Amino acid sequence: LLGKYNIYNMLVTYILLTKLGITYDKIKEVFKELESPNGRMDIIKYNSNTIIIDYAHTEDAMQNIFNTIKDIYYNKLYVVFGCTGSRDKEKRPIMTLLSLSTADFTYITSDDLHEESFDEIVDDMLKGKDDEETVVKRFMDWVGNYPMVAHNAKFDTSFLEMCFQKYGLGK
Repeated sequence: LLGKYNIYNMLVTYILLTKLGITYDKIKEVFKELESPNGRMDIIKYNSNTIIIDYAHTEDAMQNIFNTIKDIYYNKLYVVFGCTGSRDKEKRPIMTLLSLSTADFTYITSDDLHEESFDEIVDDMLKGKDDEETVVKRFMDWVGNYPMVAHNAKFDTSFLEMCFQKYGLGK
């Protein structure tokens, strides 16, 4: 288990278990077997890159993940970040700002659309950002003329189309 937040969780667990009369040796035995649940700090090595997948869905969880990544792996932090449709609309701009202000680059996408359009979700994510055009152009500069490969069943290319149409960016 990686991250200070996991250490804090384990300390609280240790204290509670000792108060319940469970021995140090038994707790140590169990702690050795602990693993993160799927979707929490899943680490994939690809060439010289470390890819970390985490389905954090609160501002606090995202901040903890970013801090852990910077403490352990940080070289450049590229975040692929999206929000789910028809849920937690108030969190979208907060979490987007966190990613934009922490990462070297944030690629904005979406998760399950549900009853919303991709554009509605992205508009909410960028709400209150005077620099929306800068964010999009920064993305386009980063991609440049390089081919993009997305291996994600939920990847939505309408964001790229919106960039081209809304900001007159050439393909």
